[in-house]
Amino acid sequence: MKDLLKSYKATRRQLKQIHKTEESPAIRSYWSGSIRDVDFIIEWLESGRQPVSIRGMERRSKKQREILVDPFKMQSYVRPGTGGCRVHANEEDRNLIDLYLNVLSEREQECYLMVYGGGMTHAKAAELLEISRGNVSTLLSRAHQKIELLQALIAILVMAIFLTGGYNVREKGV
Repeated sequence: MKDLLKSYKATRRQLKQIHKTEESPAIRSYWSGSIRDVDFIIEWLESGRQPVSIRGMERRSKKQREILVDPFKMQSYVRPGTGGCRVHANEEDRNLIDLYLNVLSEREQECYLMVYGGGMTHAKAAELLEISRGNVSTLLSRAHQKIELLQALIAILVMAIFLTGGYNVREKGV
């Protein structure tokens, strides 16, 4: 790492020499940009973090680190049966929802729950997750594809069970 840092510092010295000798303003601005880029990399290598960020994520304020969640939603996770859930879903429905959500990646789950569970716009979800609106749309379309695939697989399994005569609990000894 130290060798890399020395190499970048040597490159910066060379760029500064070229910048001083250049007479054309257009080409000088090109060399200035190159010097800024190398300075950025050197600062990153020396500090160990991105130079533009004044504070790392671990040093940000509570407001910047946390994503607000609807209290009714949190309560429904604590007490699924009586948690003040606005939609009265039975245990079977909740298990099916959990199955669908477990297929999704963590980021897809966050987007899906914010937009469809929390009623947020794509822009608001993007702002809270610090990603672009297009990225939210992409994550939601991937989530839809995964959920539709899982629904199709469940339908195939149900059909297979139905066509083979069903699942008899007494025969299996369950």
